Amino acid sequence: MDASVAAARARAMSNTQRQVTEELRRVHEALEEEFVDPSTGYSIDAVLSVGGRQAEGEQREELLVAVEVDGPSHYAQAPRTEGQPSSRPAGSGARRAGTGRGSGQVLLGGTALKKRQLARAGYAVLSVPYWEWDALNSNSEAVQRKARQRYLSCKLRALKDAGAASWIAH
Repeated sequence: MDASVAAARARAMSNTQRQVTEELRRVHEALEEEFVDPSTGYSIDAVLSVGGRQAEGEQREELLVAVEVDGPSHYAQAPRTEGQPSSRPAGSGARRAGTGRGSGQVLLGGTALKKRQLARAGYAVLSVPYWEWDALNSNSEAVQRKARQRYLSCKLRALKDAGAASWIAH
């Protein structure tokens, strides 16, 4: 286990992952990069704790959020319909990505499994698909930073508002 932890920390961080964690730090300071979860052994791109919902008369919950930056290697091309050939086969257990630029993409089984297991381990999983992040690029650094921060804030707010069963109290 110690060797896998050392290897995970030594692996190079992608440019997109570095950008996401830099912007997350601006939005939310309590962030740990390349966190290795001791119960699952998974290396998580970033982990942060955010305030959750508070029911009347109860203690405030803290949400443990696993942030996963999903680059192109986390996806396969979805099979074509109506006789159009697929450029790459979809892996078993693959999940279709959202709409837009990545709409023909399918989440690979290993990535989908990791996210399910992290959720079962008590994390709220925040996914950042590469095409959503790339769509926030701008010639103006100020405009780009504002768009990225708004994107991450909206994603975090959606997790908090969803009341996901995977949240844990700290």
